[in-house]
Amino acid sequence: MNLPDRTLANDGLETQFATNYLGPFLLTNLLLPKLLSPVPSSPPNSVPIINISSVGHQFSPLPFSDLNFL
Repeated sequence: MNLPDRTLANDGLETQFATNYLGPFLLTNLLLPKLLSPVPSSPPNSVPIINISSVGHQFSPLPFSDLNFL
């Protein structure tokens, strides 16, 4: 996702940051109770969770101290 202009979501966070980083984090946390439910063939609490992202962050480091950076 590469927006031509900087836009903010309804909650005030930068749209691209919310979509690319916060969205997968939220989805993982919402699915976690189901993922950790007992499965007969696996040890308890042993669910691999893999989030795939692009390498775009290597070109411009994110200032985590200001999530609404310009």
